[in-house]
Amino acid sequence: MKYGIVGATGLTGLEILKQLPSHDVSVFVRQPDKLPKEMKLEVIRGEVSDQEALTAWASKQETVFVALGHPMSWNLVRYNIGLSQDYPIKGILKDSLSAVMKGKPKRIIYMSAYGTHETRSDLPFVVGKIFLPIFIGETYRDHEEAETLLRSYSEEWVVVRPAQLTNDAARKQYRTEVKLNPWGTGKISRADVAHFMIRSAKDTSWIGQKVGLSY
Repeated sequence: MKYGIVGATGLTGLEILKQLPSHDVSVFVRQPDKLPKEMKLEVIRGEVSDQEALTAWASKQETVFVALGHPMSWNLVRYNIGLSQDYPIKGILKDSLSAVMKGKPKRIIYMSAYGTHETRSDLPFVVGKIFLPIFIGETYRDHEEAETLLRSYSEEWVVVRPAQLTNDAARKQYRTEVKLNPWGTGKISRADVAHFMIRSAKDTSWIGQKVGLSY
């Protein structure tokens, strides 16, 4: 199987890379120098804002993992609280996903976040009402628009909604539930998110679902 990764140099993207056979992997990245040197990958250098290039790359993959996010920044916070109207990467997640969808890979595994759409009320008060709107509000709006867009995809898709991410080692045992309540949202390592995303590429159990992940 040919696996493609968008966001391969991010923390979760790197975990996906570690768990896949590198000779079957193609990555679309802006900074190839951030990739592990020992891996024999197909590397396509490009910006996700170059939608034509991203679509052309995606058209050659069987499964595409999308593990993008918005970097935390003062510009993002100022935009979230209304002090700035300028946020250059507004909508980048939805737009990148749209470009991948146009390439028609057989399956797309999209990493979103727990707390989007119907799961927002599951978040602890401080996270859902204070931290999220101030620090990552636009990130969540972008994820929600991407999730909505993905529902129209004519091929196979899975949305992965991890709880709070950690850098711990993989346990390979975790909860996979649409709603993580009433036990709380909890945490999960990026390594185990990667583990589940790869499982989702090989299994049909979660096709067309939005899956919450937590311990």
